[in-house]
Amino acid sequence: PTVMTISQLALVDLAGSERTARTGNTGDRLQEASKINQSLMTLRSCIETLRDNQQSGGSKMVPYRDSRITHLFRNYFEGEGKVKMIVCVNPRSSDFDENVN
Repeated sequence: PTVMTISQLALVDLAGSERTARTGNTGDRLQEASKINQSLMTLRSCIETLRDNQQSGGSKMVPYRDSRITHLFRNYFEGEGKVKMIVCVNPRSSDFDENVN
């Protein structure tokens, strides 16, 4: 018998989510940063809802469809794969609040 393995690899670059007041982004760059930040907030909301459901045994609806990235990762979050995240954190003390968010 032949064994076939099917895999999926998704790479997402969320660079550009830094604060626009500091970067001075305008136009297309500002719009892109805004979309990235919105996607990150939706990702956070999905993770929090999943965690709450897991801890309480609840069944709150997870807002996967609110963002392309969370819709893409839905299968992973529901246990059909693994998610690895690489995060670049700025070590400057003035960026502490941005890194925590």
